Amino acid sequence: MNVHTRAMAPSTYADVLARNIRAARSRADLGQESLAARMRNLGYDAWIRQTVGSTERGRRRPTAEEVFGLALALETTVPRLM
Repeated sequence: MNVHTRAMAPSTYADVLARNIRAARSRADLGQESLAARMRNLGYDAWIRQTVGSTERGRRRPTAEEVFGLALALETTVPRLM
């Protein structure tokens, strides 16, 4: 395995979760604002576009409850996000 491949591979749980959220949003053909709006509709009032971006970059770690909400909002499952 070369250095470039290692740098691209997720190395932490936060990295894996961030990558999977981003991929699920892409598969659902949703923008960050649309995902944030879906989260707000589920009662996660603090979710805005920037929250989605920070989460997808691994700078913000969602709670277990938020991961459940993300699975609902993205029409996927918790295991697929994790």
